[in-house]
Amino acid sequence: MTKNPLGNLTAVKIRRLKRLIDKEGLTLSDCIAVFAERQDDNDKAFVGLAREQWHTDGEIEIDDNAIAAGSSDNGDYIMAWVWVDDPDPDDEDDDDDDDDEEEEAPDAGTEADTEVSPPEPISAPSESGEQ
Repeated sequence: MTKNPLGNLTAVKIRRLKRLIDKEGLTLSDCIAVFAERQDDNDKAFVGLAREQWHTDGEIEIDDNAIAAGSSDNGDYIMAWVWVDDPDPDDEDDDDDDDDEEEEAPDAGTEADTEVSPPEPISAPSESGEQ
């Protein structure tokens, strides 16, 4: 039997959650805080162990209010943040730089300055509506 990826969420529950997100501004941090408050001492102990065993600033981070999955007394899955480097950081930066370059005005004294002609004057419309 295939496990439902949404757990026990029904369509009704999903709609209610979406309403809370949209209308009340519910965030992931809000949800984590609520679930963290509901954890028992065993869950909190596993979170503490996970921090001791795995937490490395900037690589694998386990918050104090991380959530334990509640698997068993023999072990547990703990919520963690894992840093992933951008595989091609120059590609994104180049796109941004290209956009900026197109918007920039040419420097004074460049060839572009001398090639740009002034815009044509706009005449006021006549009383008949023609220009």
